[in-house]
Amino acid sequence: MDIHVLSEEDFKALNERLERIERKIEEITVPKKKLHTNDDLCEMFSISKRTAQTWRDTGMIKPTRINGKIYYSEEEIERFLKKYNPKSGR
Repeated sequence: MDIHVLSEEDFKALNERLERIERKIEEITVPKKKLHTNDDLCEMFSISKRTAQTWRDTGMIKPTRINGKIYYSEEEIERFLKKYNPKSGR
């Protein structure tokens, strides 16, 4: 195994290039729409995580999964409110 040493100048140039690549990846992969976490949804509606899961399981609200984490789009929350309006006792 060979060991290579970078000069400080080369290290800075490499680091800057990696940061540019990271920004490009974020531009490509980060959704432009506002997404809310499962915790956000629970807080918005004062519900438990189990209730949020029931809503998902029954199709009342459709989540988006990114890297195994659950999110809800603004549009989906608005659709849910129009259809179910949990404050109305439905």
